[in-house]
Amino acid sequence: LGPMLRGQVRRCPRMAAVHDVRSRAAFRMRRLSCHSKTWQAKAMRSILLPCDKRAIWLLNAAVVIGLPVTNWIYWPAVLEANVLPPEADNVMIAMMGSIILAVLLAPIIAVLTWASLRKPRKNIDLAAWDAERPIVSGLVSLLFLGLFALGARSLLAGMTAPSGWPDEYWIPYALLFMAWSLTMRGLILSPPLSRHS
Repeated sequence: LGPMLRGQVRRCPRMAAVHDVRSRAAFRMRRLSCHSKTWQAKAMRSILLPCDKRAIWLLNAAVVIGLPVTNWIYWPAVLEANVLPPEADNVMIAMMGSIILAVLLAPIIAVLTWASLRKPRKNIDLAAWDAERPIVSGLVSLLFLGLFALGARSLLAGMTAPSGWPDEYWIPYALLFMAWSLTMRGLILSPPLSRHS
């Protein structure tokens, strides 16, 4: 039956045209189905946040300012807890050192934030990966996921501190630092709007 129908199609131009149209329609449907599945797979891998410039600047400012603020809350609490040996009760060095570190980090984080926000983005994909620049994606991920691990270590230390140590004061800043690390990684690697246009 199949060869007979193919012969009829070859003999009848109208039937051949109908067959051609149906073939093209089926091909287009298959392409749309493939694109839909690809889009759904990408959507499942995406963790999107709105790209609000003001919120990002506030997050970066909180990370910088929160470091000395947490130190100036934590170290006096340590001193009051009497957990330090008598020869190591000078906490002012650590407290002043946190201010110096924040001053040094502030321009670096500001430049990084400004450079990341130069191109407009609709969303920040926390799971972003730039396949066109795998080396850059790898280095950025290594840096910020390493910082995330540092924050997670601080969080764990705050939750499992020995008796008498007020390390729970570091838990809010550790959570903030971890959120900042993931946000900055996603911001840097998320495609700008111009690449979708």
